[in-house]
Amino acid sequence: MTTTYQVRRLGVGRTAIVFAALYLIFGIIFSVLFAMFGALIPREEMGLDAMMFGGMALIIMPLMYAVFGLITGFLVALFYNLIAGMTGGLELELVSAE
Repeated sequence: MTTTYQVRRLGVGRTAIVFAALYLIFGIIFSVLFAMFGALIPREEMGLDAMMFGGMALIIMPLMYAVFGLITGFLVALFYNLIAGMTGGLELELVSAE
């Protein structure tokens, strides 16, 4: 048995928080990957400034991703709500899990 529902509105604050959390996870993953690839560069070619930048990137990059995720989530929800008002929103077809 399937039932069709429409998503008429997204909570702007909740959507922004979910996007921020998702982007934070992506930022952590990407910063670790960048650090691993950066570790492959021979130490003689890197100066102290480059090593400090790499360490700071492990902290700053995930935080920047989270901030951009918060802004993106806010804008996505805001624009979705505007468009859904004109088009009726997304339709979801749900089935019972039984």
